[in-house]
Amino acid sequence: LRDPERLKGKCGVCEFKYVCGGCRARAYVRRGDLLDEEPQCIHVPAY
Repeated sequence: LRDPERLKGKCGVCEFKYVCGGCRARAYVRRGDLLDEEPQCIHVPAY
């Protein structure tokens, strides 16, 4: 959780991952993985 480089999905490529990090609790409840993308984030990262 302390290493944003391990985030998956759009959180993993997001330019704000070092500031935001998303909600890991929502990612776990919705997707079953703490490192998966934040399901309620509306930001579309510039891949």
